[in-house]
Amino acid sequence: MKLLTKNQLKILAMVCMTIDHIGAMLFPQAVWLRVIGRLAFPLFSYCIAEGCRYTRNKARYFGSVFACGAVCVIAFLPFGGFYGNALITLSLSILLLYGVEAWKSSGKLRFLVLTAALAAAFYLLCRTVYIDYGFAGVLLPVYAAAGRILWEHVFVGIPPVIGERLGFAVGLLALAGVMGGLQRFCVLAIFPILLLGNERGKWKMKHFFYIYYPAHLALIGAMRMALEAVAG
Repeated sequence: MKLLTKNQLKILAMVCMTIDHIGAMLFPQAVWLRVIGRLAFPLFSYCIAEGCRYTRNKARYFGSVFACGAVCVIAFLPFGGFYGNALITLSLSILLLYGVEAWKSSGKLRFLVLTAALAAAFYLLCRTVYIDYGFAGVLLPVYAAAGRILWEHVFVGIPPVIGERLGFAVGLLALAGVMGGLQRFCVLAIFPILLLGNERGKWKMKHFFYIYYPAHLALIGAMRMALEAVAG
């Protein structure tokens, strides 16, 4: 059986995201579009967990994700006020993942205290400011990292990717339980993740997403405005 490349998983996430935004902005009555869209955030979250583990320039990686999210928030303020987007959520996830990675070898007590303090700060932020998917969304990539760390300590010699995906599955269940409603369909994202292999793929997609994300929002937004103008 041929496994998915990491690029193919990202493309699948972008397709699901686009379908979700089309459903939300153009066809709100078509629930099935939103159901498909529930896979997008979990797939991107898993990509973030992978990206944090492999990236060489951590500051640039965080900056790229956060800047793209911030630009989209600011750009769309005139059209509907403040709204969160998943990139801001994933930016917080990246910071938490960097903390986990930096502190995991600093002693158990210090690791627990520092991680808990940063997580508590993000929890309060999510309770104060609207963050897409809330604190449960911020934590989702962290479940994958935590599952991998625990697996490496307990099951030495067995591929840690098993623990990583088990941990992520727990995170999906937590997200579905906290958010409820259509968000319960997010658990279906585990199936393409289980089919993910180690190959990155031939295409260089490093910067493509940062162009596609605001571009597709602008296009869908323009289509909505045109339809509203025609409808009067």
